[in-house]
Amino acid sequence: MADWKNEAEAREQIKQLVAEYYHDFKEKKEPFKPGGRISYASRVFDEKEMQALTDATLDFWLTTGRFADRFEKDFAAWIGVKYAHLVNSGSSANLIAFMALTAPELGKRQILPGDEVITVACGFPTTVTPILNYGAVPVFVDVTVPQYNLDVTKLEGALSEKTKAVMIAHTLGNPFDIKAVRAFCDAHGLWLIEDNCDALGSKYTIDGVTKFTGTWGDIGTSSFYPPHHMTMGEGGAVYTNDPLLHRMILSFRDWGRACVCRLRAAQEVPGLHRKKKAQLGQAQKGFRACRRQADTPGTC
Repeated sequence: MADWKNEAEAREQIKQLVAEYYHDFKEKKEPFKPGGRISYASRVFDEKEMQALTDATLDFWLTTGRFADRFEKDFAAWIGVKYAHLVNSGSSANLIAFMALTAPELGKRQILPGDEVITVACGFPTTVTPILNYGAVPVFVDVTVPQYNLDVTKLEGALSEKTKAVMIAHTLGNPFDIKAVRAFCDAHGLWLIEDNCDALGSKYTIDGVTKFTGTWGDIGTSSFYPPHHMTMGEGGAVYTNDPLLHRMILSFRDWGRACVCRLRAAQEVPGLHRKKKAQLGQAQKGFRACRRQADTPGTC
């Protein structure tokens, strides 16, 4: 049995063993040879990822914690938005992005059942599924070939008095015509959700301003499933610059909680409590369920 002086020393030794394990058993040492198999997408990792995974495992904190907090902060800073929130998949990211637009707090711009949302006829199902789940009506617009992105010349023909939003993806990393779509949304007062799951890291320039795809719309989404640009195994993110949408995204992600404060690690919170300023959605103020989860979004 190892004679460790403290937990920090134990962690370092365990992580060093993980690094050695990687180099002995997981590291690809054979150079590519012509005629060999080429994977279009796969996980790419080295000992640093395995050590980070081990570090999180040793914490044994089974919900979002310090690593999730750091990722959200660093990801938001990198992609260039004020708010980024982790979820369990890109599909959930699309669902939460859409549901945020159904909040009554949005007033006349709230999407209601029966409202129409313009989307693309050739794309991934989970770009469309949230629209159908809620009871809104997807209005399909065809794509151009060979770009396989939405044909922006058909946007005006898809518009009606019921249209509230545009929700489309950048196909296989190739950005759609963001300038035309953004101008269309601005002209008609429509929300724009960018499904950025296939295009993380792509950039687009409008009038001399260059930004990452996913940040031109009101809300952007990403997926961290293995075939995408970076992976958590599973996972996704929803991001925005809008403070109100940020609150709605957190509320839908976190069981309808009405506040976005961080829970102090030392704070003891019973499983069910009353607090004057707390509120669960439209329930009576001062009453809501709460689970103590250290540094996850939660209790005010």
